[in-house]
Amino acid sequence: MTNAAFQERLYQFIAWHEDVFVWGPALAELRSYVQGKTVAHLEMMQAMAGQHDALTRQRHMESAFNVNRGRPRMLVFTHQEGAAWDVITLDAWNDWRQYGEAQMVAPDVSEAAAKKAGFANADAVGVAMRSLINTHHDTLGSFVSFVQR
Repeated sequence: MTNAAFQERLYQFIAWHEDVFVWGPALAELRSYVQGKTVAHLEMMQAMAGQHDALTRQRHMESAFNVNRGRPRMLVFTHQEGAAWDVITLDAWNDWRQYGEAQMVAPDVSEAAAKKAGFANADAVGVAMRSLINTHHDTLGSFVSFVQR
């Protein structure tokens, strides 16, 4: 597919966009992370003033919390320029079944995972993030693929 054809197809799906530059995993790591995955959870956050570094640390801690509970790690991207958000995270799963099963972690496993990741307890994970942000938007859904037919 040519760049022009891709742009034309892309505009059939979106009403607004902006160019964004981020710091995060290398493109090869991102491609490997999403390979074979069909479900994604993308979170976009805007940090409170002076809390950018703390929010970035919290997102990495939450990724460790996920891994400690047997869930996939999150990829963490931080804003360089071109967007209103400061941090984006991406979780990806093979399918909806894996996503659903990942939500059924036993409470004692979640408690231990939270403490190992540096949180006071499992309930503190979401509270910690929300104490550092002005805005939070997220999307949970299937990956969209531009397959040329």
